[in-house]
Amino acid sequence: MNSSNPMVPYNSQEERINALTHALGAVLALLAGIFLLKKGLGSLTGAQSAGLVIYSISMVVLFLASTLYHSIQSPKARTFLKQLDHSAIYLLIAGTYTPFLMISLEGFKADLLLWILWGMAALGIIFKLFFIHQFPKISLTAYLVMGWLALFVLPDIYHALPPAGFFWLVAGGVSYTLGTIFYAAKKYPYTHAIWHVFVLMGAACHCWAIYSYVLP
Repeated sequence: MNSSNPMVPYNSQEERINALTHALGAVLALLAGIFLLKKGLGSLTGAQSAGLVIYSISMVVLFLASTLYHSIQSPKARTFLKQLDHSAIYLLIAGTYTPFLMISLEGFKADLLLWILWGMAALGIIFKLFFIHQFPKISLTAYLVMGWLALFVLPDIYHALPPAGFFWLVAGGVSYTLGTIFYAAKKYPYTHAIWHVFVLMGAACHCWAIYSYVLP
C-alpha cells in the first residue's frame, strides 16, 4: 500500500518489515562471508580468493544497502540510498557468478562471461546514477537477463558441479525469478517484503552451493 509521500512508496509498517527482512539478511550475509573466507582462502589461488572476497562483500552490501534505504525517510538521503540499493543488485548478480566462473569452470568461456557480467553491472550502475526514478521495467529486465546468462554455459556448469550443487544453483535462480513477480506488484501491500524473502532464499541457495560444492 502506497504512502502519501512519493519518495516513500510503502507505509511505515511495510517499511519496518522491508528493513527488518534485509537487516536479517545483512547479519546472515556477514556470518556467511566469514565462513566462506575461512574455508576458501587457504586453498584457492590469489585470483580465486579475490573473487570469493568480492562475492562475500557483494552479499553484505546488497542487504545493508536495502536495509538503509527502507529505514531512512529523508527525501535527500533516499535518492542516494535508492541508487545504492538498486546498484547493489547488479553487484550481487555479478558477484555471485564470480566464484562459480573462477573456481568451478575457469577457461575462455568462463572468463568471457565474467567480463560480460561485470561490464553489464558497471553499465547498470551508471544507468541507475542517471535514471534512478525512471525505466523500472528496463532495470528489472536487465536483472533477469544477467541472472540467466548462465544458460550459455549451463552444460559446463552441470558437469563441473555435483548434482546437489547444480540443484542449489538453479534453485537460487528460480527463487530470485519468482520473487520479481512480487517486486513488480507494487500496488499490493507487503509484496515488497515478500520479494525480500525470495531474495533471502535465493542468496541462501547460492551461498550454500558455493560453500558446499564450489569451494575445495
